[in-house]
Order: sequence, then C-alpha cells, then structure tokens
Amino acid sequence: MEELFRGLPNPTHPSFTEIVVFSEENAGKILPHMPSFTSLIATEVSFTDAYKISYHLSGKRIYLPKNKQKFTDKIKCEIDARTYERILDIACAEPHIEIPSSWGVFNVIRKIAIIDFLEQTKSKTQAQIEFGANRRFIDKLWNDQKLVGNPYPFLASDQTSKSNL
Repeated sequence: MEELFRGLPNPTHPSFTEIVVFSEENAGKILPHMPSFTSLIATEVSFTDAYKISYHLSGKRIYLPKNKQKFTDKIKCEIDARTYERILDIACAEPHIEIPSSWGVFNVIRKIAIIDFLEQTKSKTQAQIEFGANRRFIDKLWNDQKLVGNPYPFLASDQTSKSNL
C-alpha cells in the first residue's frame, strides 16, 4: 500500500487503476470532498477520466469556448452537452475553469484511505507505516472524522436530551 499513496500516479502505471477502483468503491465518501469540477467529471463520465484530466492538466486554467467540442478536445475527454452546461455553471461568469491540482485530488483520496484503514485496523501506528504520515496528522484526521458523525459532540445524545425535556 505504501507505493499506492505517494501521489496521483501516471495513468499508465498499475497503481492508477488501484486508485480508481478504490475511488469507485468509496465514491460516497470521496465525491463530497473533491473539487466540484473533478466530482462532476467523476460522476458524469468516470473516475478514470477525472483523474487523467487532473494528472495531465493539473492547476491549468482552461478557456470555456461556446463550442463544447473545443473544450472536450482540450481536456481529452468526451462529455455531453448537459455536463458542459454544468461546467459552465461552476465557472460562473468567468470564461475559464481551473483544473484542480493532481496533488489536491490525491490528498482527498489519501485522507479517505487513511480513515478507512483506521476504521478497519484501529492501528494508528500501522497507518503511519502504511501511509508515511506522522502521528499528529493521523490523530487530527481521526479526531476530525469522529466529529463528522456527531456534529455537536458537546450536546447530550438524542435519547438523553428527550428524556430531560
């Protein structure tokens, strides 16, 4: 697993496929945290195409022409007219869109993978070894993740609150 989580790999490398498979299996966890453009392409086309675009065009500003075909030629990914309209909505009034950086996209995947690993193994030490992350980062990630399930941990549980009313 160490090799897999060192950055978004070249699409021709076997670990690229592993990251795509991991993303497809964990789409519900990953998509809400992805940049909107990447999430849209992953949802409407595929994770493979979304990650290829981020790998090859990382951080670039792409002009949004009126002709959808010119845009699809630039990103080397076929999209339908509805998806292009949604991309135009993401861009708002600007005639361009910034392609999310491959590191930013990868960072989301890595964090989800670490949380998934911790949920399965309950071993922060093993997570440090597998993902090459320091203990402070893993502790913060784990504690932040626990707060997501209960957005108000300082309040009593629902049952306690209702019984006190």
